[in-house]
Amino acid sequence: MKNRKRLTLIFCLLLVGLLAFPNCLWADARSEEDIMKVEFSEIGPLVQIYNLTAKEAIDGVEDAEEAQDDALRAINAAIDSLNFLIQGALKSGSLQPPTDFVANPMAPVTQDDLFYTLLNAQLQSLNQQKRSLLNTDLDKLETQSDMVVDTITSSLETIYISYNSLGRQLDLLKAQKKLAETQLSALEVQTELGMTTAIMLKKTENEIWSLDNSIQQLERTRQTLKEQFNLALSREFDDPLEIGEVPRVMRSKIVTADVEHDYNRAWEHSYEVILNEDEDAEREGDALRKFRHGFYSAYQDMRDKQEALELENARLKTSEQDYEIAKLKHDLGLISDLSLKTEENNFLSQKIKVELAKDAVFQAYNAYEWAKRGLIVSGGASASSSGSGSQAPGGF
Repeated sequence: MKNRKRLTLIFCLLLVGLLAFPNCLWADARSEEDIMKVEFSEIGPLVQIYNLTAKEAIDGVEDAEEAQDDALRAINAAIDSLNFLIQGALKSGSLQPPTDFVANPMAPVTQDDLFYTLLNAQLQSLNQQKRSLLNTDLDKLETQSDMVVDTITSSLETIYISYNSLGRQLDLLKAQKKLAETQLSALEVQTELGMTTAIMLKKTENEIWSLDNSIQQLERTRQTLKEQFNLALSREFDDPLEIGEVPRVMRSKIVTADVEHDYNRAWEHSYEVILNEDEDAEREGDALRKFRHGFYSAYQDMRDKQEALELENARLKTSEQDYEIAKLKHDLGLISDLSLKTEENNFLSQKIKVELAKDAVFQAYNAYEWAKRGLIVSGGASASSSGSGSQAPGGF
């Protein structure tokens, strides 16, 4: 009897567990689904789907094309109806052919002549409307729409890269703060032993306070970038969002770029040049000069960022060697724990600087790729700066 009650109790507990466990899993799955995870390559499609300004630009082109098609169908139908009416009336005899006033200049104007003239005037008006519709420059409207979408996309790409770069700068500041705290602990002991002054202790405390303040500011700036990203995709500013890593670009793609060849193929795709090609020659020439300047500037910036990365990589090798030597000296008792910690911090900091330089290289490379497609991306050369050039433009 006791065994039966025990089995019944175990069965009930298992049943309750089975009923509750799937709900926990479902809750976890729901929370995972609520987080939008964005990779760099997904930004363009997301902008076209969710960004209100981009959708309005795209829909504007589609609406204009549909309106033109509808108007052309209506005009063609009206023309066909008038022609059918005229031909039917002529065949039935209810309408006589118009008088040939060239051959008979003195012939009287009949009622049929007036009616025929009225119908012919309507036909000419409909054909004129048709020609006007066909001459409507929908290509320029589509170019403007593409420019809006690409500009918003490139701006979000800048935010994406800057968000990652700020995260690396946060890691750098946190490493510096951790080292300063270690130094503070050592100074406190030294102060008690009379080996240093209280002023040195206070300076280190102020340094930690300053680093902590910088960390908080960067965290707020980074959060602001995430909020801007959400708003640009028509989401609530505080919706869960996970931004992926910055892609890397191979060095060969940069050093082998042929700027003359790329420019000769790119200028015809320049949005500004296309939008000004029907204007006067002076305005079109000005647009071309500005595009050429922006194009070559983007190329030079890409090369400069690659050289900066190679310098940071060289510094990393030196820093790694210094750290390995410091570890050997520490094992031999030649340097203190604090000295070893300092070399370790220098090495880790340099690794972060290399990643920041890689971010800057990719951002410059991406700006050059946009230039090749006809869009000059301004302010896109400072991925490693503390948030500069990362504010979302108006129209999001």
